[in-house]
Amino acid sequence: MDIHYWALTGIAEEKILGHMKWIYENIHAYEDELLYDAKYEPTDNVLYFIK
Repeated sequence: MDIHYWALTGIAEEKILGHMKWIYENIHAYEDELLYDAKYEPTDNVLYFIK
């Protein structure tokens, strides 16, 4: 899945990526093992820059 994010000008891409990682870890993957008997992919395997 591709995630596209548009931010206000002047916000560093690294800061945006940090927010996206927080969302993935704390919302998307919240209690993944408890609910689905499986762990989601590690954050760094899912969210990264392609330049």
